[in-house]
Amino acid sequence: MKCAKNSFFVHLMVAKPAAFSPGPVLRSRTVEYVSGGRSMPIFNSFSRQGEWKWYHGAALYIGANATTFALERLAKRSQAHVPDHEPDKAYYRQQKRAVFAPPSWAFGPAWTFNAISLIWGGLRVLNMPKRTTGRKPFLALQTAFWLLYIAFTPLFFGLRSPILGAISTYLTLGVTAASEVVAVKQLKDKPTAFSQLSTLVWLVVASATALTTALWNRDPFLRQPARVEPDKAWLKTDSESRSKTAVS
Repeated sequence: MKCAKNSFFVHLMVAKPAAFSPGPVLRSRTVEYVSGGRSMPIFNSFSRQGEWKWYHGAALYIGANATTFALERLAKRSQAHVPDHEPDKAYYRQQKRAVFAPPSWAFGPAWTFNAISLIWGGLRVLNMPKRTTGRKPFLALQTAFWLLYIAFTPLFFGLRSPILGAISTYLTLGVTAASEVVAVKQLKDKPTAFSQLSTLVWLVVASATALTTALWNRDPFLRQPARVEPDKAWLKTDSESRSKTAVS
């Protein structure tokens, strides 16, 4: 059946892999439109038999959190100034924090959502053909992200170092921003780009919070005093705010 020039229709197809494509069979469910006799993809969802599955992502998430927990415990035990049984939330609440700092209860839900979104995007890119433009740099950046993810809690909560925590946060923000650029400019894949957005937004707020925390509080690990005495108007004054009697 012939199609007139500039006509528009949508159809589903199952595409066979190119002869040079390495690895297992790639099945691509593709929605396309035809304009002027030329097919153009609208949306692709990739799946590979025997390749990266959801349980690989679950293993990454569990492994990353188990590693960061173990490293935090080791870091705390290495520091005489860190109470053995002081919860991380209690330490966070003791800090002088900016009015825009997220409450301690928000970290768990936010990072669970962020991690699921990032892992989904990472699996999507892993299951793309190996010669896809931008695939290697994106995966390299995501590897760096997860290493920084593992490092933050041992640095900030384990060593009680706001300065190292801030450095880690800014590096993570840079890696996430770079991942977003690669997803948009090289991969040119909107779902992958969207998978980075919630983490990027969170880290923008977290980086500002980390900077003010590093400036306004003493760093016992690096033996650095607080650099700036904040204006009271900028201090968080809710029920989680730092006690006025806490040592700065």
